[in-house]
Amino acid sequence: MIGAQFAYRGLPFTVTDLSGDIVYRYPQGISGGTLAGNFFDDNITLNLDPMAVDLGLSAVGFSLSTRANLSASTLAGLANLEMPEALMSGGSDFSVAFQAGEGVRLSVMSDLVGLESSVPAPFTKARDVPQPLRFDLDLSDTPEAVVRYGNALTGHGLLKSEGWSMIAEVGVESEGGLAAASVVPANTLQISGGLDELDLAAWTGTLDRLNLSNTGNDFTTQWSEVEIDRLALGPGQLVDIVTSGQFNGEKLDVAVESGFVSGTAMYSRDTHSISLQIDTLDLDQLPDFNIDALSAYADSEAVKNVTEEVEEKANGADLPPISAEIAALLFEGESLGSIGFELDASPDAVSLAGVSGVIDGVTFGQGNEFAWTLGETPSTSASINLQLGSSDSTLSTVNTDSVVNFASGSLVSELSWVGSPLDISLAGVRGQAKLALNNGSFLPVSANATGPLRFISIFNLAGLVQRANVNQLFDPGLTFDMATGDLSLEGDRVVINKFAIRNGGGSLDLGGNFDIASEVIDAELTVTLPLVENIPWVAALAGGLPIAAGAYLASRVFEDQVTRLSSGVYSVTGPINTPEVKFIRVFDARRSAEKMGESAAGQRSSPASESDRR
Repeated sequence: MIGAQFAYRGLPFTVTDLSGDIVYRYPQGISGGTLAGNFFDDNITLNLDPMAVDLGLSAVGFSLSTRANLSASTLAGLANLEMPEALMSGGSDFSVAFQAGEGVRLSVMSDLVGLESSVPAPFTKARDVPQPLRFDLDLSDTPEAVVRYGNALTGHGLLKSEGWSMIAEVGVESEGGLAAASVVPANTLQISGGLDELDLAAWTGTLDRLNLSNTGNDFTTQWSEVEIDRLALGPGQLVDIVTSGQFNGEKLDVAVESGFVSGTAMYSRDTHSISLQIDTLDLDQLPDFNIDALSAYADSEAVKNVTEEVEEKANGADLPPISAEIAALLFEGESLGSIGFELDASPDAVSLAGVSGVIDGVTFGQGNEFAWTLGETPSTSASINLQLGSSDSTLSTVNTDSVVNFASGSLVSELSWVGSPLDISLAGVRGQAKLALNNGSFLPVSANATGPLRFISIFNLAGLVQRANVNQLFDPGLTFDMATGDLSLEGDRVVINKFAIRNGGGSLDLGGNFDIASEVIDAELTVTLPLVENIPWVAALAGGLPIAAGAYLASRVFEDQVTRLSSGVYSVTGPINTPEVKFIRVFDARRSAEKMGESAAGQRSSPASESDRR
């Protein structure tokens, strides 16, 4: 025989350039012989002796066996995949056996020595480490296939008239695999079992580097209650999960259940979008999120080692827009509320917009946005619009009810800082913030307060009123009808343009500067009271009852000047926990120029109002 070839319908290969001798005996058929040929560019020798292998057929009419070295690219072609060399390289010897008679069977085996795989676990493999692989195909009346990859994977498949029905058992192998495959719909792969570990980031990058378009949109992969002991969300981020879902080439639906999150995710290739519906997210169980580790991982050679073609494709692709809804955000076993947002990411920036919902009594209003600009000098900006409910049900995790009580309020701010969203700190933030609280009272803050309470203590005027010895003129607890704040954050200091409280008995205004590093305040406190109701106080300040009576008559004549006539100004300087409050002047509510922030200075330089001119 010279120049012949061997092929069989249903097998994805052909042996070419066959030459040699064949032994034929009647009625048995071909009973021996040796042929030389070419198998995927590898010169091989075919053994035609039916006794050389046993594939379990009751009668054998034709048999061949050989060994061939198959490269990684050849194996990828047999699986109808475009596999970059960075993911799989090298080659390995395979034993191939084929027999036909009372049935038709093919068996392929290898220890995969010489083949290196960078595909994430459980398919990672070093070049010199053996890993047994066996594939058995029965092409009898109902074609059947079985594949085993070490202890990591066992697969069974049946070819129906509409296509293959397959199951894959990961980490386990149960009896009746072919029977289980028979109930799976055609053109479907059903996955079950579990994994010790799955690196989600690594698999996401791998799938991006594989061309799966040739697999067809009529094929569906589905899995049910697959257990993953450790799911890596990034370097060192591991959680236990149980997942179910399906993927048909166009749409991906995933359900996840774990100690910290429960919900579903849906991806559409047609709209290039992801929808997240999170039932619960437990902040107490949330794994640590290490930005520095993720950045180092993204810059590692293992991630960068891709072909130029794949790299070019990856650089031109953005993360699909993500629409997320979290129904219950849990903290210390209680639900803080719900939140929704739109996430959009590109190689240059990550933005979070459309933030809505109610968390811990705080309602997200219109215009809440966060933008994270990437690059050599990353930065973050935030537009915040928050509506506050009653202090009894708002910010319970901050414990604000021990500092201030209020019926409602709002916070509006425009902020920016260098670094990622997690790099935010008071000393690094720049921008403007405006606060308003309605119908409440301030209570003294302990000198030992830390964290948010320590910063809030700057604006808690109850302690300053006590130090100014005018607390007897205000209701206990320093009640207010309204409290408003206008702040400028300048990195190393907070400029208090104005922080004021109003009630029926008068007002308090604080303005000045707070040094963040030293925690020292340099400000002025203006105490303003309706003159007619506080003659004893004004008399004491001004020098006696006659002057007080004159001031009262003047307040009736010059109504627009009553605030100046009934105002006392105090300096507030020193450490924030023990500031010195010292009386400066009376009958003049104007703040010293060095204590004025940008907003206040702008107001001072503006034209006088009609009432001031009078």
